[in-house]
Order: sequence, then structure tokens, then C-alpha cells
Amino acid sequence: MSKTRLFAFLFCLCSCSSTSSLDAVKLPITENKVGIGLLHLNVSETIRLYTTDTASNPYDSISFRRIESGSNKGKLDFKTTRLGNRLKPYILSEGDSDADGEDHRNMGLIHFVPELTFSVIEQTAAGFTILINEETFETSFISIDPENDLRKNNNSDELFFNPNFIDSKISSWFYYESWEQAIKRAWYIDYEDEKLFDQPFGTNLKTDVDLHQADSVAGNWIRVIDPHKRGQKNAPHGWVQWRDTDKILVHIVLNGGYE
Repeated sequence: MSKTRLFAFLFCLCSCSSTSSLDAVKLPITENKVGIGLLHLNVSETIRLYTTDTASNPYDSISFRRIESGSNKGKLDFKTTRLGNRLKPYILSEGDSDADGEDHRNMGLIHFVPELTFSVIEQTAAGFTILINEETFETSFISIDPENDLRKNNNSDELFFNPNFIDSKISSWFYYESWEQAIKRAWYIDYEDEKLFDQPFGTNLKTDVDLHQADSVAGNWIRVIDPHKRGQKNAPHGWVQWRDTDKILVHIVLNGGYE
């Protein structure tokens, strides 16, 4: 074998080995598949991913690149080195292209921004253990600076969150909310009609009233109401089981259905 071919062979061997090593990164799998809430992250700065909260070095990172040309111009491209299609968070939205944003504005809507949201398994003082993949339940750890909490840098209601209307003094913000808060602020709770009851574990409730927003959470159950009569005494309502031990049973639409 010539030196040139030998070099090419060795280079290929090293490259293939390196790629296999990258693809073979092993991540913890959680038994708690529902978690405790949601972590919303800004998409302006690279996010480093650690296998656990005790790992000293990140195994990968998520970076972002604005698409500058073509039909997708204006959308955000999410980049990783190792994860690839194993990155399957709760919400990953590229946002509107420039053309889509213009169409939405002409319809009286807004230009929808990119979103990145993870289910949170555990919160510590140093950061969050999150579901990096909602299908395989693989987890990763994200280190967080508490000073970047959106609530500390927000000029509006600390319980209000909408990624399209961020009022922050900093760009590297994060926003954590419990499932209870997320459910109570959700634009729409979607469930099967036969799963609506007059009380938890009660009798099936049949109604033509639009009961698809929640005003309270009681354990695994939520009270759904007519959004047009929120806050009114004796307003029509029903109860829906939103989770069991390891599964969310309803579809939670957070911000108007565009995420």
C-alpha cells in the first residue's frame, strides 16, 4: 500500500472512530417522565449540555444560526455536534421566516419568534435536569446563572410569560414555571370529551360549553372553565385528569397554538 493510500486509510479510520464516539454518548434515562415544570430558554447564546449535574465538562451544546437566504430566510437553525436528531425537547420552533412573518402581520397577527422549551425533571441551585428527548426520556443538565432569571429582569408581571413579548434587561434570560403555572396560563387545554367529569373521579359531564382553559389544579386533576366567563361566580366548569404517574393526558397549548 502506498504512503498516500495508507494515510488516507488511517485518516478515515480516525474520523470514523471519532464520529462513532460522538454518536455513542450515553445519557441518563429518567423514570420520572412528567417532571415538575417547563424551562424556557433564550435562543441568542450557546447553551451547554452536561450529562449530569456533577459533570465537569459539557458533552455537547446547542447553538443558533439565523438563516440568511432562501425560502426559510429569517428562521433559526438549531445546531448540535453530538445530539443531532436526539434533540427532541418539549418545544423546538424555528420561528417565522421573513415571508411568513409578513403574512402573519398582514393578517393582524405578529411575527412569531423561535422557541426552545424543555420539560424539567429536577431543579437545583446550579441549574436544571431536563428531558433532552421527550420520546426516549433521556436527560441532560443545563447550568444556570440565577441572575439571568427573567423574573429578576422583567418589567412586567412576573407570572406573565410569552416568548413573543419578552421585556428583559438581558438577552441571556431563562424562565422556569411549574406545571401548575403553565396549565393555568395555557391558551387551550385539549382533551377527549368523554374525559370531562363533574368532579375528580366523578360522573362524565356532557356539555356544549367551551371548557378549555384551566383556573385551578388539584393534584392530577384540573378544573376547566369557559374562558369567556373566567372569574365569574358559578361559571360553567368541569374536571379533567391532566396526568397519571408517568404521562401527561392532555395537550397543553401554551401561547395561542403557534408553538
